[in-house]
Amino acid sequence: MKLARPVALGAALGAAFGAAPAHATKPSAALAEPRVITGFRALDRPHGMAEAGFGWLTLPGADVCSQAGCKAGDTSFELDGWQLYRQNTRLAFGAGLLLALVPTTDAPQGDEDNGIKRDHTRKYLTLEGMLRYYPYVGEKLEIWTGLTGGLVVLSDRFQVVSDFNKPLIGPAGVTIRTEGGTLGVALGGAYELSRHWSVGGSFST
Repeated sequence: MKLARPVALGAALGAAFGAAPAHATKPSAALAEPRVITGFRALDRPHGMAEAGFGWLTLPGADVCSQAGCKAGDTSFELDGWQLYRQNTRLAFGAGLLLALVPTTDAPQGDEDNGIKRDHTRKYLTLEGMLRYYPYVGEKLEIWTGLTGGLVVLSDRFQVVSDFNKPLIGPAGVTIRTEGGTLGVALGGAYELSRHWSVGGSFST
């Protein structure tokens, strides 16, 4: 199978954890009560973040092939998880994985004339690191951009599913795994739901 860099569109639920911040206050020229900084802007300290999400993986340049020919493009529902370290309100880095188990494109079938039917399934796995920069950080909303890179593993499983009278020597199926590298860019944002929870979305290519 020929692969292109995947494009992933998804949503994520994140949690921030760490030492409780010493609430900073804005200087006031008047004698009014100072306003406590809350939300994302109050996280100007080292802390950890965990994110879990789902989305849709698309591979417009992939060729799904068999001996009978090829089909162009593939898509799949995907789940992902990330563990990140955030140094301050601007920079964060970490690693995560993406798992796509239900591709929508089937390889062309070319062996049904001889009475043998095979089932072909695929799975995608990526293990990547990410470096993020946050150009905008408000109290309730923040936007980030980042670079990603890592390892991608493609697993093809071919399994004989037909009953026939010919003798079968060896396993009824075979799994072929292909490894490669990934390098891409990402864009995302998050909206604060409560002190330690937020919801957001991302796009990567």
